[in-house]
Amino acid sequence: MEFNDIAIERLKSQHMGSDIIRSPAKLVSWLVALQAQEYDGAKWSIGLRLGDKSDKYIENALISKKIVRTWANRGTLHFINSEDIQWMLKLMAPRLIRRNARRYREMGLDDETLSNAETILEEAVSGTNGIKRSTLKEILKENDISIEGQRFTFILQRASLDGLIHQGISVKNDSVYHSLKDLPLTQLTHDEALKEISKRYFYSHGPATLKDFVWWSGLTVKDAQRGLKSVKSELKRYEIRNKIYWSISGRKWKEQALTNVKIIPQYDDYLLGYQDRGASIDETTKKLLQPKYGRFNPVILVNGTVTGTWKREINGNKVNFKLNHFRPLNGQVNEVLLSEIKAYSQFIDKECAGIENSFLR
Repeated sequence: MEFNDIAIERLKSQHMGSDIIRSPAKLVSWLVALQAQEYDGAKWSIGLRLGDKSDKYIENALISKKIVRTWANRGTLHFINSEDIQWMLKLMAPRLIRRNARRYREMGLDDETLSNAETILEEAVSGTNGIKRSTLKEILKENDISIEGQRFTFILQRASLDGLIHQGISVKNDSVYHSLKDLPLTQLTHDEALKEISKRYFYSHGPATLKDFVWWSGLTVKDAQRGLKSVKSELKRYEIRNKIYWSISGRKWKEQALTNVKIIPQYDDYLLGYQDRGASIDETTKKLLQPKYGRFNPVILVNGTVTGTWKREINGNKVNFKLNHFRPLNGQVNEVLLSEIKAYSQFIDKECAGIENSFLR
């Protein structure tokens, strides 16, 4: 394998172009956790990997609690298969809570306050079909729990990390919270959880390095090393440019007839799943991306390489696109890009009303 092959192999690993997985729950389970702080974009992150599915189809998976949204890797919101949430929280939450200790003190969130707030939140959502975030805020205020500044967000996060509540759908940026006790109880020991998350990460994100795994997961280097060691026999090792990459061994994928072109949302795992994004973002592109590295940009991918950015503007039942290209695309690539734009329009149930192209060099 050469360095230029890494981007292509990652497309395959993340199922960006295959129709092997057809359900949101199975896809999220394959990826272990899918970054989801930007709700609408995260749904498209699932949709573009499934093919021929709609935004409503993804929301139905949230409504039926097959997938859930909670704070997980690195303390960031992710979509997780509901059958995985218990063991993932057990693995991730203690370190995140310890890391937040200073912020708790700065905001006056002592153990008693957090405990009282969690009891109120748990009682509020118990036995319901979900309570909106805005309503929970009012409930805390009525019970004399201050929600000033970032206190409310940290209270919600702590109750989620402690395995009491989780998020489902979001209605006009107002997340709906549910009791986590209604979800499947799947627990693993610490070593079992390390092995499971390591196996799934390198299967679904490989080729990837240990540093990529540490960045993505938020695990300590020591735990990440232990996890990788436990699954090395199932992986293939590559040494490329003095770095060691790991990927699933003996994989066979259906070949794609067309060039792989995707429009991915900001925070998509194809870029955010790795500390080093050099296989997809060359130095010239890095200088053009604002902010750099594609972390916050919805980008255009051609065979796994970033070639530009895109934006959408919705007006009623129509959507317009603005494409900012970093390099010219040939006729076949443009055709596939147009098809992908139409697929996204159908995904959000809008009519593609226009596409504006510009070039930045």
